[in-house]
Amino acid sequence: MTAKTIMLIDDDSVNNFVNKRLLLRHDDSLQIEAYEAGRQAMADLIEKKNEHPDLILLDLNMPEMNGWQFLEEYLNQGFDQSKIFLLTSSIDFRDKEKSQTFPVIAGFISKPLDQTKINRILSN
Repeated sequence: MTAKTIMLIDDDSVNNFVNKRLLLRHDDSLQIEAYEAGRQAMADLIEKKNEHPDLILLDLNMPEMNGWQFLEEYLNQGFDQSKIFLLTSSIDFRDKEKSQTFPVIAGFISKPLDQTKINRILSN
């Protein structure tokens, strides 16, 4: 299945802007919503309980609710419909190892996003 709806979750608005532009350059039919806070994204998922994005690109290092906390809440809410890629600047090997313990995580991608990584994400 080709992703048509994407949720970007990153506390850096510039990253969200650039990533959205790159994704739309790849496929301008994508529906992309960007969030600068994990809590805001989670509230939206809960509110739209039956409308899940096909794909979530999730940063790990965010204030208030980091990526790991978002993932725990995502699973606690019973969600598992979206493919999730961690899109992070983390170079800690423990983060990559930990990501493999979450079956909903489809991949661990290092920032910055580029066309090669987009091809990998969207073809997965």
